[in-house]
Amino acid sequence: MPRPRSMARSDAQATAQAKAKAQSKSMHEHGGASGRRDTHVSEQELEHGAPQAVPPGLTYAFRFGTARGGAQGVLDVSQAQGLLHGIAAILSESPYAPSETSVAEFLTRVVETPSEVAVVQASAHARTARLGLFLLLEGGRPIAFAQVRLVFEDAEVDYVAVHPDARNRGLGSWLLREIEREALQQGAGRLLLEVGERNIPARQLYRSSGFEPMGRRENYYHGKEAALVLEKPL
Repeated sequence: MPRPRSMARSDAQATAQAKAKAQSKSMHEHGGASGRRDTHVSEQELEHGAPQAVPPGLTYAFRFGTARGGAQGVLDVSQAQGLLHGIAAILSESPYAPSETSVAEFLTRVVETPSEVAVVQASAHARTARLGLFLLLEGGRPIAFAQVRLVFEDAEVDYVAVHPDARNRGLGSWLLREIEREALQQGAGRLLLEVGERNIPARQLYRSSGFEPMGRRENYYHGKEAALVLEKPL
C-alpha cells in the first residue's frame, strides 16, 4: 500500500533537517567555510565547564586562587616583572587604567600567594578573596589581560584590557567568557564590574556579553566621570 503523502513529506523534512544538522556540526568542528575555528562557546557548554579554543596564534594562561591553566610556567614568580611590563604597555593609553604600582601589587600577590585565599582591604574591613589573573600572549608578550577577585559569591571584574594593536579581534569577549567559565566553577553567583559612562566601546562589549546596569557612581573616575555598575547573573 502506498504511504500517505503527508507521511512521505514528513520523512523528507526529517531527513533534510538531520542532514543540515550534520553539516552544521561539521562546519563548527572544522571552522566553517572560512577554515577558522569558532571560539564561541554556548551557555550550555559554559555551564558544564567546557574550555574555549584559544584564539589562533596566541597563548593563554591564568591563575585564579590555586587553579592554574594554559601555558606552563607563565605565571611563575620569575615571570612577574616581564608580565608587569607587558601589562603596563596594554594600559598605557587608557584613561581608566590603574596605577602601575597597583597592578604590580596585585600581580605579585597572584603569583606568590600559595593558598587560594588572600586578604583584601576594602572600606577599612578585611575580607577574603580569591584573586584571578587571565592573560592572552602573543610571542610571549601579553596583549590582553583581565583582573578578577572572587568575594563570597561575587566575581568582581576589576579590569579587562586589550593592547591597542590587538583590538577588533574579539579578545575582550573571549576573556569575559573565560572569566565566566572559571567563576562558575568556583561557585560565583554573578559577575560585577564598573565602566566609565563615556567609555562607549567598553559599554558595548559588556552589553553584548550579557551585562545589565544595576547602579551608578558619580565622579568615580578622576573625580570627573561617573561609573556605571553592571552585573551578569551566572
